[in-house]
Amino acid sequence: MHWKQIVDIIETRGQTRFPILECQERFFGRFNQTPQQITYNQLMLENFENTAGAGGFFNDVMQTCSVDVLAYYLPFHGSGDWGIYILDAGVDRLADILMHINPNMLRHDAEYLAKHNLLLHELGHHAVEIANTSLEIDPNRNRRIPGAYRETRIPGLAGFEFHENEEAVCNWNVKRQKHEFKIRALDYFDPITNFMLRQPPGYNRFGEIQNSNLLENILNTRLTGPIQPETRSNLHKEFFTHSTLPRVRPSSAHNSDIGFTVPLYLIRTDNRMRR
Repeated sequence: MHWKQIVDIIETRGQTRFPILECQERFFGRFNQTPQQITYNQLMLENFENTAGAGGFFNDVMQTCSVDVLAYYLPFHGSGDWGIYILDAGVDRLADILMHINPNMLRHDAEYLAKHNLLLHELGHHAVEIANTSLEIDPNRNRRIPGAYRETRIPGLAGFEFHENEEAVCNWNVKRQKHEFKIRALDYFDPITNFMLRQPPGYNRFGEIQNSNLLENILNTRLTGPIQPETRSNLHKEFFTHSTLPRVRPSSAHNSDIGFTVPLYLIRTDNRMRR
């Protein structure tokens, strides 16, 4: 999918509020500062140590919201500024968790791993939106499927099932790119796996996701019906293209097949939450 296709959606999406995850609803707007756009390189150079304070807020909500409270993705189908939102305190909290799992880990290494974990998980959400959008606009299909992405955000039990499936896929996206967790030739993926296995149901079943069942976990198949082999191949390609770290690096905008970089936003919580 190219940037021009996303622009077409943004320009015609209207002001109707797009549904977001329940966990985002619970803490959206609790933070003190307006998000600021940031580049990948700037993010990696930031030091977020001690921004989470005592971690009480995160300890409470992570029991149900898991990684969604550390960073989140807002879709281009929505009415706000779309992209990946990283909380400074979220990086700090995850770095602390990883250092608890592996006490020999250096602090700056833990932050590096935490940032990559959060980025890859949220890029999974972005790639899910891209795959569903491809069904909405694909000119080669006999019939397009308007609202394919929105239909994975429906309320109730079915929506909860879509959410759990998507979270498993996003953690699987982290797993399948374990090469991004090597530092000075040392493999630090075991602490990442340990962290993901400790997450709530849905999130922690990433081991069940495979290429063969990927689409069944990110599409509303009751809406799409059987997916033909050619379409399945194209959707796989879209997901894999848009779910890797190069998509948040500046060079992505110069890729003629893509033409954009997924926007990154940093939320500085100032060590305080609004009550």
